[in-house]
Amino acid sequence: MKTRTLILIGAAVFLVSLLLNTPGALLYSKLVKAPEGVGAQLTGIDGTISEGGASSVLLNGQPLVTGLHWHFRPWALLLARAAFNIDSSGSLTLEGKVAKLITGGLNLDDLRATGPLKTLLVITGDAYAPFDGQIGLKLDSARIRNGFVTSIEGELTINSLRSTLGAQPTVFGDLIARITTTKDVITAKLEPLSGPLCLSGEVRVMSNRDYEIDVQVRAKPDAPETVRNQIKLIGQPDAQGYYRIRSSGNMGGATPAAQVPAPAIPQ
Repeated sequence: MKTRTLILIGAAVFLVSLLLNTPGALLYSKLVKAPEGVGAQLTGIDGTISEGGASSVLLNGQPLVTGLHWHFRPWALLLARAAFNIDSSGSLTLEGKVAKLITGGLNLDDLRATGPLKTLLVITGDAYAPFDGQIGLKLDSARIRNGFVTSIEGELTINSLRSTLGAQPTVFGDLIARITTTKDVITAKLEPLSGPLCLSGEVRVMSNRDYEIDVQVRAKPDAPETVRNQIKLIGQPDAQGYYRIRSSGNMGGATPAAQVPAPAIPQ
């Protein structure tokens, strides 16, 4: 082997070693950190790029994950990406793979998460919505490009969904959304797993960030009166007794073409 080749190999090994042993807080502060209150931020960073953690992850200033830990996967550098195995030990338990592409995209794979519904509401910007429950996420893959999710394969369950308005919570039961992507259209098909609701419908998100919601719901014959009263606030039922929830708009900030407000518990 030529001397020049040995020197190049040695230099590459040295640079990779230097990178892996760089304090995570230093690299984050110089290259990653976003302005306060904007996007995702890490706090309480400890360890190195190779292995470390953060006390919390904030999304738009709201706590999302606590007790985050990462482990760097160096062989992914051959694919022009920085890849990590991650997990968390807070109220939201998280485990999976994250890869940052050299082109700026982000890949999520084999991600599993369980925790309070409030965590999901933080992501959607509805952190103070009067709903509670437990979520279970099984994400086989997700691709994020230019800050927008372009594809998802997986499913999301919401267990013990309930409204927190009023003196007593109104329980809506367990729901599931099966999420797939076909021809750049993300579709989440909704259905109940248990509880007082008959529900079906879809949420679709297109590549231009347009979205469409089309859901129909009615109470089962033995549903509590509080559930029936909330559903009646949606509007008028069709011939089969279903109430339709329809909405459309653009996630870039356009005003929805039509929107049905979330029902509140009658006082």
